[in-house]
Amino acid sequence: PDNAVNDTLIGQLQETALKRFRDAKLPVQDRVGIGQALGHLGDPRLGMEQEDRWLPLPAGTFQMGTAKPGKRIEEWFHEKMVPVHPVTLTNGLWMAKYPITNQEFAPFIEEGGYETEALWHPEAWDWLRLDRAQQEAWFEVLQKRDGTIQEDWKEFFLPETEPHWWRDGKFGLRQRNQPVVGINWYEAQAWCRWLTNRWHREATLAPPWWTADMQ
Repeated sequence: PDNAVNDTLIGQLQETALKRFRDAKLPVQDRVGIGQALGHLGDPRLGMEQEDRWLPLPAGTFQMGTAKPGKRIEEWFHEKMVPVHPVTLTNGLWMAKYPITNQEFAPFIEEGGYETEALWHPEAWDWLRLDRAQQEAWFEVLQKRDGTIQEDWKEFFLPETEPHWWRDGKFGLRQRNQPVVGINWYEAQAWCRWLTNRWHREATLAPPWWTADMQ
């Protein structure tokens, strides 16, 4: 009975917080505070299984790129983004409506995502397994390859088994409905593979539009 009362009370608090959060007349700072409180209560908007968490992108052609790149622009970016050019999606796809949150990234860690080789690109798996001496040597090679990388950036390049700011009170898990930060492309890719595998294994957790032949 106590649990039922607590669940009912939490549900009422969530509903009230969401209603207040959506009030555009409230000052931005107040809405930020309400959003943070909602994260502690359990944000009902979250969960990759919710259809409202996704946006459909239909097949078709769209314009991508820029005609006026900034002064500092990486060569690879320049090749892909300059000038404006048409890109065609031959198949439609679904894209997450919001960035992946700490709450949605947490199960990946809890289920051993950083220890599961099958989820990782081979280069990333080698990177994760480096010992400290190998990490230092690897960073030196990286610095020589790219002269813009500074020594005090080292902590952001060395392998970890959780997001870089995961234990930070401002950005980490305590802020459950904030975007996960401090991860790289390899970690994002491993998370996507983990989620796909989870949906294959437990189709009831997948959104309604998902089918078992999707990758």
